[in-house]
Amino acid sequence: MADSNITRNYLETLSFSELVAIADEYGVDVPEDLDHRFLIAEILELVNEDHDEDDEMTISSESDEEKKSVFSGNYNETQICMILRNPAWVFVYWNLNEQDKLKISKIPGCVLKVRVCSMEDEENPVPLDSFEVQLASKTQEQYILLPGNIEFLKVELVYSSLTQKEVLAFSEIIKVPQGCDEIFDYEPGKDLSLSPIETLSGKEILIKDHFKNHRHSFS
Repeated sequence: MADSNITRNYLETLSFSELVAIADEYGVDVPEDLDHRFLIAEILELVNEDHDEDDEMTISSESDEEKKSVFSGNYNETQICMILRNPAWVFVYWNLNEQDKLKISKIPGCVLKVRVCSMEDEENPVPLDSFEVQLASKTQEQYILLPGNIEFLKVELVYSSLTQKEVLAFSEIIKVPQGCDEIFDYEPGKDLSLSPIETLSGKEILIKDHFKNHRHSFS
């Protein structure tokens, strides 16, 4: 029976056994001495709850989604953002507004770069050190490998030519989680100076394996 047909007026026309049969469809055990009116109220509550769940599960159509939101692309803003994948890799993505695109296109030999800046802390805007990565002309995202000595990180979107260089946008400063100094400072043949218990634990093997499989990329 369709839930839309279950109304109080309809239920009041049914016998107690017929009401029990409806309640049974909803998985409800009805005591034999339950009052007729209470059983009707219980069934109506179950019907309403079922309707609410159906409404929550309703999936909007594709046409509805298109009416609700239209993704406009880059919003015509020049900006650069970053997501730290881990202490060794940062994912950088950026966008140029139309005015900056036009300005850069008119500069002979102009290239777009990401400047990776090592910061002293989150308050001081002056970089301690930096390096630049030249970007492909048609990309808007890139993974960048970080050196092992960066504690606070900021990235800048810059353009440069033979005659000028300018920062177009910069990210917020983030703190890079710091790992084990023995891993960062390890070099082949270097004495790790481990205690007997550390040697027994296999720490030396872990450090060497990490250098072999990961940190060698930094050299």
